[in-house]
Amino acid sequence: MNCVELKEVINYFNGAKTGSRENRLGNKIDVYQIGPLTLHFSGTYYTVVEGKVPFSVAKKIFDNYDNFKYRIRVGGGAEDWTPSAYVVDDKYLEDIRKGSFTGNMEEYHKLRRELRKRDDTGKYIDTYHVDTLEGLIILIIEVMNLNLNYQEVYKEIIRNIYNKHIDHNVVMDLDKRVIASINNNSNENRRKSRELINQFDQMINPLNKNLEALLNNFKLVINHDRMNSIMLKDDKDYEVTYRFDNKNFAFQLVYIIDTKTNYFFSHYVEEGKEFFIIQYNSEDDKFYRSYDLTNERIEKKSYGDDEIITDEDYRFLYSELKNAIYILENLIFNKEEVKIGKL
Repeated sequence: MNCVELKEVINYFNGAKTGSRENRLGNKIDVYQIGPLTLHFSGTYYTVVEGKVPFSVAKKIFDNYDNFKYRIRVGGGAEDWTPSAYVVDDKYLEDIRKGSFTGNMEEYHKLRRELRKRDDTGKYIDTYHVDTLEGLIILIIEVMNLNLNYQEVYKEIIRNIYNKHIDHNVVMDLDKRVIASINNNSNENRRKSRELINQFDQMINPLNKNLEALLNNFKLVINHDRMNSIMLKDDKDYEVTYRFDNKNFAFQLVYIIDTKTNYFFSHYVEEGKEFFIIQYNSEDDKFYRSYDLTNERIEKKSYGDDEIITDEDYRFLYSELKNAIYILENLIFNKEEVKIGKL
């Protein structure tokens, strides 16, 4: 998750800023309170949640929700860390603070054995690291015993982020010199590739799709750090991302076929220059192409020497764009169960 999502969660649940502290990267960050929970963003990809989460609630969360999907990590550990293994109580923590535990494993196991003998009523989990927006919503709802559907809350928060932070008036515009060179070029392979690049962009762009349809079919991750970004995902192995500001943009598709095979496509404009990158990795085959469409140059190795784009290079770009559009059209957006309507 990201800081934008955390702040919207604070607003939704009527939380409040209570102070600030340094995160693990040494940056000053805000600290918030929601009910009995204290929260702050780690500075990377998760929210730190501290407070006394009753053992019974922690077990309910662990047993009833897919932790490998929602990533509500007990004690800040791995997804399979169980509440039973990391539960504490006041006496246990006091024994640690008093110095009766010096790091010796035999002493540690003795303290844990004594903890297990005590009644569960006073036991709790004191720290979580939560990697997903849905996971944080689930944790808050369960701890505060709220009569809310976490999926509906998730959708409402995404709607709020989408409406507050995405500027729909930003118009992506290629450098006029780039457009002129495209329109005046008589190269048929380039014109055919340009048609597919435009189709690639239109299929990825979430701003020309119905938000409710997107929410019903995809997980949306919205952020605005260096650029605004909207990422679409679901339980399948792909990421469709649109990043933009008022001068630059990037349309990206990452599609993972299996653990050793993946595609990456990226069309972007940066500082008035237009590029298209294609990468394919498998056990048996790899290729990389970076097309500088502004200067008609191509790199065939990452950080390698560039050369003039040839007709053969454009034919290759055209064929790979057809692959990208097939993935978008048939494997992501136009499946029977996925209907993406226009606004």
